[in-house]
Amino acid sequence: AGATVIGHLLMQFLATPIFMGCMALLIPGLTIAFVLPMIPWVMWMAGVTGYLILVCEAVIAVPLWMLAHMTFEGAGLHGRATEGYGLIFNVLFRPTLMLLGLFLGYFIFDAMSWLIRESFGIAAGFVLQNGWLLTNFLGVVVLLSLYVMTHVVAALTSFRMISLVPHHLPRLIGFAAANRVDMDQF
Repeated sequence: AGATVIGHLLMQFLATPIFMGCMALLIPGLTIAFVLPMIPWVMWMAGVTGYLILVCEAVIAVPLWMLAHMTFEGAGLHGRATEGYGLIFNVLFRPTLMLLGLFLGYFIFDAMSWLIRESFGIAAGFVLQNGWLLTNFLGVVVLLSLYVMTHVVAALTSFRMISLVPHHLPRLIGFAAANRVDMDQF
């Protein structure tokens, strides 16, 4: 009976630190299991939202762009119609360029994820090498969070290619970029 009372008091005393330690390990695990795989989808939704805004803008702008081609004397080029050609280029080629950016993002993320996985254990070994039980437990919690957040940052940076490729390629051929949604703020 005395052991039961002591065991109950001990568990009551240790329940909060044990629960907090489990939560400290569970939160990074949930992040890497559920948040990390959804990052490409969120970035893709930002790109699609920007494209739909661009299409709506084009529906309004193309009839006005037609006026830049009209003159009172008949056919001929009048005004600044070159921005209209850039808009048409962006509407037609942006989905393809977004797909290329998505594929390149997967390639970059795969390479970065491999590098993080291969080098993190070595770096963490140096950090935990001379620690004691409590400091190493806290170090594992911090390093696990660092590992997960490094993957999240690598994913955000890699899948930014969804918006970077359609933004920079039109500039290379002389057209203005047509980003309508800021990927970082989305």
